[in-house]
Amino acid sequence: MNDEAKLARAAREASNWKVRIEAIKYLIDQRILANIAKNDKEGLVRYAAVEKLTDQGILAYIALNDEMSLVRSAAVEKLTDQVVLAEITKNDKYIDVRMKAAKKLIDNSFDQEVLADIAKNCWDIDVRKTAVEKLTDQAVLAYIVKNDNNYRVRSVAVDKLTDQTILTYVAINDNNDSVRSLAVGKLTDQGALANIAKKDEAYAVRRDAIIKLTDQGILAEIAKNDKHRSMRELAINTLIDQRVLTQIVYDSTEIYICKWIEYRSYDEIHWEDTHILDLRETARVRLAELKNK
Repeated sequence: MNDEAKLARAAREASNWKVRIEAIKYLIDQRILANIAKNDKEGLVRYAAVEKLTDQGILAYIALNDEMSLVRSAAVEKLTDQVVLAEITKNDKYIDVRMKAAKKLIDNSFDQEVLADIAKNCWDIDVRKTAVEKLTDQAVLAYIVKNDNNYRVRSVAVDKLTDQTILTYVAINDNNDSVRSLAVGKLTDQGALANIAKKDEAYAVRRDAIIKLTDQGILAEIAKNDKHRSMRELAINTLIDQRVLTQIVYDSTEIYICKWIEYRSYDEIHWEDTHILDLRETARVRLAELKNK
């Protein structure tokens, strides 16, 4: 009996599983390794055999059928078959195995279809999230942000969206504040931002919308009329038109608004001197008027 035969016999028949593992380290015969990987009663022995396997068919069988998640995971690690990986991603009962399979799906046209199916239909939140991270199809991402019931999955989809219409829909309609804020951060439509800045119920969402506003008229309206002081202050800080700020001071009935704008006039060193002086003078006069009332 040659050395390879002795190793094979030890790997298959030794009563001590540690001896079987030690013998496997020196085996190269793929048929014997496959037999051990499929049939040894000890999971760690099967794992050792899988570690040395290269046959994609055997690896697929083990990845789909072994009772031990450690062994299935080792097989998945060596798999390249995208169809099998997709099946494991959707159906394995252990998240670690599903996640490993999901991460091995490659971005190409075939896998975009597979990823879309997983992102839409897999019951596991983390696996759906991993699939969405790999998606590029804007239509599928739009479906996810409208239909997935988990905000973390929707957030990943929003982060990859570029369609302003869908982003506007999410920014207005999503039931999670953080998802709406994320969508607002990607919006460019000043009308949509204005609507959100005025009407959203969440402070963080309104704040993010105001920061992105460039329409000086809308900012002035918020600065003058919003019922929340913090939002008025934020709008004032976002305004850059000194003439608009001067008019706000002139119309204001609140001392703190006049003081706030006056302070800004000293901070904004890039403003035009003539407008700064006009703003400061208006603030000084208006403050005096309000204090004497």
